[in-house]
Amino acid sequence: MSKLGELLKNERINKNINFDTITEKTRISEEILLRLEAGDFNRLPSYIHARNFVKTYANFLKLAPEEVEVLFDEECTRESFDREIHYVSSPVTHEPIDRKSPVGFVTALIIVIVLVIAAAYFFMSMKNNDAMNKKETKINITETEPVQNDAGPQDVIPQAEPMDNSSAVSPDVVESPDAPSETKPADSTPASVQSAAAQPQPLPASVPSPAPGMRAVVLTFSDVCWVNIEVDNGTVYDFIAEKGIERTVEFKDYFILNLGNAAVAEVHDKNNRYRGFGEYRKPVKNLKFSYDAAGKLIYQKQN
Repeated sequence: MSKLGELLKNERINKNINFDTITEKTRISEEILLRLEAGDFNRLPSYIHARNFVKTYANFLKLAPEEVEVLFDEECTRESFDREIHYVSSPVTHEPIDRKSPVGFVTALIIVIVLVIAAAYFFMSMKNNDAMNKKETKINITETEPVQNDAGPQDVIPQAEPMDNSSAVSPDVVESPDAPSETKPADSTPASVQSAAAQPQPLPASVPSPAPGMRAVVLTFSDVCWVNIEVDNGTVYDFIAEKGIERTVEFKDYFILNLGNAAVAEVHDKNNRYRGFGEYRKPVKNLKFSYDAAGKLIYQKQN
């Protein structure tokens, strides 16, 4: 039994080191390590190979160099290698290199960006839809028979019947530039109450009194609307009406009304109310308002 080989083997076993670890650190194959531990030095390629392998193995196991050298000289000489030389190369191990391709990272980044953009677009769409739903209101338009007067049929859609002037307070409206009418009190309180109860939709308590020789009506709006008014004296009003606003229009004979949202406007005096001039968010133009011979507010759509 080789003393040097036994020394190498016992030291390896005591330190609990396997051949894979030794091969990785020393680059000596397991086959040669087994020959060293068995003392088969003459089976190595040459004396120089045997000496260097033993020295490297002993240094790895941290053995005393002097002791190893003495044992090696006793068991291995140059004469042992006077034979045909066979070259044995230790296997070269190739450690895999973890090279992560950037394609996966770029793909994941693109997916994240697309998801963020889609989420933002969806959120903005939902927000805009909610705003539109809150802003839009449903307006029921009740159609009645057109107003008939002495001048022939008119394209009008009144929403409430005129009040009975015999039992209600007469409006403070000037009938003509020369002869203003006077306000007549009601005959009795019960008659006024009965007339008011017959109203399908109560009218405003009052309409601002116009200047002498002028007439006045009130415009109200249930939503935002573009408004253009052409008064017979040449005055033109152009504005955006906000929801709930009221505007008084004074005129002598007539005025022409243009609306950007036909369903949200209402025109009334003390006795008559007109609304529902068209569809919601649809424009209507050339609505001519005037008073007929009986002093009733009427309108017709001009071409």
